[in-house]
Amino acid sequence: MDKRDLLKEIYKEHEQSEVRIARVMLQVRDTELLVLKTHLLVEESLFSLLEHRLTKPEAIANSRFTFAQLLSLVKGMYDYPSFNAEWLFTAAGKLNKIRNKMAHKLDQDEFEADLDKYVKYVINENYSKEASLDNPLHFALGSIPVSLAALLSLDKKLSLLPSMFDDLPLDIRITASKMIHTGDIDRIFSKLKANS
Repeated sequence: MDKRDLLKEIYKEHEQSEVRIARVMLQVRDTELLVLKTHLLVEESLFSLLEHRLTKPEAIANSRFTFAQLLSLVKGMYDYPSFNAEWLFTAAGKLNKIRNKMAHKLDQDEFEADLDKYVKYVINENYSKEASLDNPLHFALGSIPVSLAALLSLDKKLSLLPSMFDDLPLDIRITASKMIHTGDIDRIFSKLKANS
């Protein structure tokens, strides 16, 4: 499979991830169940990010990392200043705390207050102030798995960039990856070929 086909496969995987996340978000009506399902989606995404960076991902196939351990490992492996993943990792940590409190405490008022703070944090960090939200809770919860899927897609695309970009600064490689993400694959490859 050539790089062009691999890129198309990455797009397809990313689109399938977003569809799956949307399906889960739309099917669940109960707030507590939505938090639990989102937590599972985020945990799966973190594990996928970790596996992608390993040369032998099968070595961790039967591992039993905690959510916090997975988050710390992934946070240590992914540092793309242009992607601004810091809010994402912070939000994932906050979601984990809410989920843990929910699982170990029965205080509904505290759960709702924590969830409200979480929603405000995510919207403040990751939302255009000019637009309006139909469902702030769904937006805040869905933002994390969708953004983690985008991070994985970005990382996969960066790994496919031609070796001629290896000497360029990381931010320029990320910009090139974003061009590939938003542009016509054939046009991008013809430009790359013309410049080599």
